[in-house]
Formats: sequence, structure tokens, C-alpha cells
Amino acid sequence: MSGWTRICLAAFLMVGCQTLGEDESEPLEAASAAPATAPTPSPRGVAPKVKPASQRILSASLGPVGPVCGDPRVIGAKIPSISGAHPGCAIEAPVSLVEVAGVALTGKAEVNCRTAVALADWMEKSARPAARKAFSVQLTAVKPAASYACRGRNGRKGAKLSEHAKGNAIDISEFTFASGQVVEVESGWRRKGAQRKYLRSVWAGACGPFGTVLGPEADRYHRNHFHFDVARYRMGNYCR
Repeated sequence: MSGWTRICLAAFLMVGCQTLGEDESEPLEAASAAPATAPTPSPRGVAPKVKPASQRILSASLGPVGPVCGDPRVIGAKIPSISGAHPGCAIEAPVSLVEVAGVALTGKAEVNCRTAVALADWMEKSARPAARKAFSVQLTAVKPAASYACRGRNGRKGAKLSEHAKGNAIDISEFTFASGQVVEVESGWRRKGAQRKYLRSVWAGACGPFGTVLGPEADRYHRNHFHFDVARYRMGNYCR
């Protein structure tokens, strides 16, 4: 291979050989590299709107759930009238609650509308604001310990009929917050700090919306829950 051929071949490999005798060589356009195709981003899934567990369960068993008692804060379902073995055990127009004033109920809560609206007032005026003050988070749920039950007071045989038997009462045993924290009445009532402060605040705040408010210091029957009922007395509210 001649020297010139080697030079031409080397030049061709770099930019291509040029013809001998040309006065000017036209500039060679570098082949433009095909732009890299950007990968198509995977579509981001949109999380489906999911009803609270308590609402899904109630919907499945009772049908549609929505505002009841003529109050948009009270979400639940109307249920058939309730009667018990005792003549005084009855709720003429009961509701089964799912959510009250934006706070879910995580257990069975069958009451009359007076009780449901009183519960909404307490949530709105006391339980929710106190949560923000004590923990800087929202109150998301409460756990009912009892609602309708055909029994005597404190479950004692032969005792005067409980307000639970009339749909006038609901018991609350624990509170859940947006942070995931759960505060139980029994353990938190005497614990120093924010839990105790919160529980004592909401206990006091229930006296007004409800005619009777009982807590862990009332008697041994209420050591692990709050009892709220709408019964009214001539002497005024009974809060202990």
C-alpha cells in the first residue's frame, strides 16, 4: 500500500477522503446523532377514594349511609326501631352512627338523634379543639364502649333502667389521632402529661352538651370509659 493510500485511508476514516486538485473542499456535515428518546414515564396511579372502614362495614350491612337526624355533621344510617325484653327498653327512631363532626366511630353506636346531635356538639366544641391544643394534630376517631343496651344502670340486676336502654347514652373508651397515637381513658386518665390533660379537658367539655357525664373518678364502673347521656335533671347537669 502506497504512502498516499495510507494517508487517504486514515483521512477517510476520520472525515472521508477529499478529491485531489479541489481548490476548496465543501465542509463535511457531521452526521447528527439521533436524539435519545426519553423514556415514557410510567403513569402514576391515582389512589382510589376509600371510605373509612367503619363506613364500609355499615354500608355493606345496612345500605346507604349519609346525613341523619337533620344534621349534616351526623353521618350514619337509619335503622328499624329497637325494643327489648323490658317495656322501657326502646328507641323509636334509632340511628347507627359512622361519623360525627368529621370524627369516625370505630365501633357499634346505636342511639337516638338527641344523643347523636349532642355528640356532634361535643366533638365540634371540645374533643376536636382540645386535640389540636394538646397534640397539635386532628382527632380522627373515637371508640364507643357501649350504646344501646337493654339493662339496668351499671349492668346491675334489678337496678333502675339505664339511659343506654332508651338510646340516650353513649360510652367512649379511647381516642385516635392523625399521628396514629391512641389514648385510652383507663390508662391516660392518671398519666401525667398531654394525655391526662386532653382527657380531663374533653370530660369537662362534655358537661353541657350532655346532661350526665361520668368518668374514671365517678365510680368503679366507669374506670375505663366516659359515660355521656342526654338525661336532664331539675338540679342541673350531673358531671362527675
